[in-house]
Amino acid sequence: MMHFGLAAVIWLCRPGMANNPCAAPFAVSTIVAGKVKRVRTTPPAAASKFDCFYVYPTVSLESSANADVRVQRSERGIAVAQGSPFSSACNVWAPMYRQITLRALFDGRVSEPRYKDVAYSSLVRAWREYLARDNRGRPIIFIGHSQGAIMLTRLLREEIDPNPALRKRFVLAILLGGNVVAPDTPHSQGSFAHIPACTAYAETGCVIAYSTFAQQPPANARYGIPGQGASLPWQTARTGVHVLCTNPGSLSGGGASLTAYFTTVPGPEWAPTHVAPPGVFTPWVAYPNLFNARCERHGNASWLNVARNGSSGDWPHLTPGAPSWGLHVDDMSIGLGALIDDVIAAEAAYTGSVRTNHWRRHKVA
Repeated sequence: MMHFGLAAVIWLCRPGMANNPCAAPFAVSTIVAGKVKRVRTTPPAAASKFDCFYVYPTVSLESSANADVRVQRSERGIAVAQGSPFSSACNVWAPMYRQITLRALFDGRVSEPRYKDVAYSSLVRAWREYLARDNRGRPIIFIGHSQGAIMLTRLLREEIDPNPALRKRFVLAILLGGNVVAPDTPHSQGSFAHIPACTAYAETGCVIAYSTFAQQPPANARYGIPGQGASLPWQTARTGVHVLCTNPGSLSGGGASLTAYFTTVPGPEWAPTHVAPPGVFTPWVAYPNLFNARCERHGNASWLNVARNGSSGDWPHLTPGAPSWGLHVDDMSIGLGALIDDVIAAEAAYTGSVRTNHWRRHKVA
């Protein structure tokens, strides 16, 4: 039985709070061939009809297995890097939760279910408080990366998937680098019973999930292979299922060019800051159509394969880490333009007002 405790819920981001990192200005310089082609600023949405419930990835540098809920530099930095771009489309809510720390991740304690239960219990308590006190019936988009995606997968499975009333308010889920699984056969069990993968632009009630690699993941990959690394305790099946890959730039399948967005301001200590070209003074840089991306599946691995687009001279810093991690740290940045587009399109579809959006997609062969 889970113990949810009595500690007050602490918010990293919530609408109206002072110094809200998820409402940081989204000022972007667009870079083409090493030169600034355009500078624009997108303000946060004013009283949006939609909420985004964002859960951040593993960033805590605390020495314990589970972090406390103090808002520190790491949490604020990742909220700016991943949460703030979506504030142009929705009201971003991000609770602090007792996540498994980087120390526990690298010394092997991350595999112990008790630490995952501590992290999840603090998150689900924040979710329930938000739902009871703050949501007021607004439709919801869920956004998470890495540990955040793992926690949200469990929350969706236990709180949303079996609840028809809440599924009616569920617009879209973006779950990156969390090994969401889908069944290969009618008798296999995926992560969800009633929440499918997104297969079309402006689709609602579905999930976008992927892990990025520049080549086929190795046999020991933490991401893209069922039952390994980032998988939840109940997602141990290695056959009959595959890790879900949905290309954010082409939800119906095939390849697409992606516009990548990188922040130039200091973020979490473990994540190197992107070095902007000379003359760029905005906190964000955009590289239109810099990457080609396509979902690939070979053997028991499925992943979003990312490659440099043609002869483009722009090549921002990526963080591959160990081969088993692929481009995990940059999952969000690589697909950010398309992901924001997908959120806006899903919101329009939810309200019955689908229209062409200013975030343009470019299909490739």
